[in-house]
Amino acid sequence: VSKVDSWMKRAVKAGTGQRFASVYNAFFGVKSLQAKLIKPPLEINNVQWLMIDGDKPGDLVRKDQNSGLGPGRNGVSRKAEKVLAGVYGRTLGKPGSKKIEKKLALAVELLDAVESPEKINEIMKHIYGDDFTRIDSRKLGQKIGIVSDLLAAVEKVPGGRNIFEKVLDDFQNRLEQVHDDVYDDIAVGQDKIRIMTGDNSSVVEGLQTGLLQKIDFYKSRAMTRKKIKALVSGDADFNADDYDVIAAEFDVSVEDTKDIIALLKGCFDDRGHFLRGPFERNIPEFVRYEKKIFEFLWQYLKETRYRSDRVAFLNSLQLLIARMHQPKRAIRVLISDFCADPGVIEYADRNALMLANLLVRKYNKELNLDIELTPEEVLLVKEGLDREVVTYAAWRIESDSEKFITKIRTIHQAIVRSLQTSEAVPQAMPFRFLAGLEREIFIFLALVGGKTARTVLRSAIKIYGDPESIVFVQPESRVHTETLLQHLIVLIRGLGRIGSRSDLALFRKIRSKSGRFRSTGETARHEMLMKRVAGWIEMAENHIGRNG
Repeated sequence: VSKVDSWMKRAVKAGTGQRFASVYNAFFGVKSLQAKLIKPPLEINNVQWLMIDGDKPGDLVRKDQNSGLGPGRNGVSRKAEKVLAGVYGRTLGKPGSKKIEKKLALAVELLDAVESPEKINEIMKHIYGDDFTRIDSRKLGQKIGIVSDLLAAVEKVPGGRNIFEKVLDDFQNRLEQVHDDVYDDIAVGQDKIRIMTGDNSSVVEGLQTGLLQKIDFYKSRAMTRKKIKALVSGDADFNADDYDVIAAEFDVSVEDTKDIIALLKGCFDDRGHFLRGPFERNIPEFVRYEKKIFEFLWQYLKETRYRSDRVAFLNSLQLLIARMHQPKRAIRVLISDFCADPGVIEYADRNALMLANLLVRKYNKELNLDIELTPEEVLLVKEGLDREVVTYAAWRIESDSEKFITKIRTIHQAIVRSLQTSEAVPQAMPFRFLAGLEREIFIFLALVGGKTARTVLRSAIKIYGDPESIVFVQPESRVHTETLLQHLIVLIRGLGRIGSRSDLALFRKIRSKSGRFRSTGETARHEMLMKRVAGWIEMAENHIGRNG
């Protein structure tokens, strides 16, 4: 092994011969050994598969190949993509996408800096891992240490500064995903960080200035965000550092930041209640910062302190967006925020979907009404939709379909769990909130349409359209039967809007179970809901029959 290792290093320095990802791969490149070795049909953790294209082993991809990562037609072979899926998580995009090419290219470049190529897998997981939204301070400290060691290694190789910047930028994107409270446990020093975990602490030393500055920024931003959330009760005092952090995050000047904070303070009373009147009077001032103001307000105020303020705040934001003429920018922020962590549900998620359901329509009669949910009647809206916003929203959903579907799955699983526990027992999120959130999703998807929307609605109608499915057989299901039937009605109406003739079989199946559905309740309201189910099935069938 040591002889082959020396031969590999000499060949690379001399610029002759093949480049191999490991000693294992090099053995099969030695002519005197080729006839004596039998290559196994299945290779596990052979890092070479991470960097080559095609179905057969070959040369590592050269750094100057900018139009793809090998001779394959799509730039990345199925085999390489499969390996990448294990390294970076499932959300990779299509073969040949710039995202995959960037990761592959960086992995290849790291070969010059990492003495043991087999470590690249582990290193790349720490840079591109999908666990940053759920990470704790201890694990974050471990990742920071690994990235710091990598940065130290790449600085020593020719052209390493370019790789250094790539690694640092990519890791910063991951630090962006870490929850603010995680940074509460991190203290930043001159060239190190101290991480507090309970009664214990650990230190990561020798951090590069660039890496340390980024950690310090997110630490400072977490503290500033808390101040902004506290300003609604008049308890926050901002210093120069706070204004600098906010200005850097939203790419506005420090003076503009001070003006925005001053405007916001005037929109809440001494008890922290949102004041719609002052906010709307300040809209002309807010509009001056149109490129960033919605993102700013949403980021800090999406979780209103008082439930009674929620509708007023959402409607005020909608009025602001109308004045800004930037509905697509707002939709982008809302969908990105909703999908940011598909495994976690936030109370702000329902606010995001309610606002999205307002934005896709040209006129909203509920603007001046105190409503808890988007009215079901919006499913009748056709001409009143803003087609440009609808098209953009559908495109955003398709672009992030895996995260969007995963988030919906997370919400539905929480609904099932809530049906297993009595409402008398405290729950992290009650059934009423979760059901309302899922309903907003169904309405939004029915309004915007698209492949993902149809997939979700079809999957959901198979569950809510079956009285023996998981949602109807839980201990608390009978208590919430009427809400479940209302879900079914929304789904029928939604699929009637965007479905096709193949969906008629789903409606027939629901109709065939009407007797079993009637046995799930005995109240007059239950009977009325069953009549609505039957009526909307007929309407949906007729609509698809005419247009599907």
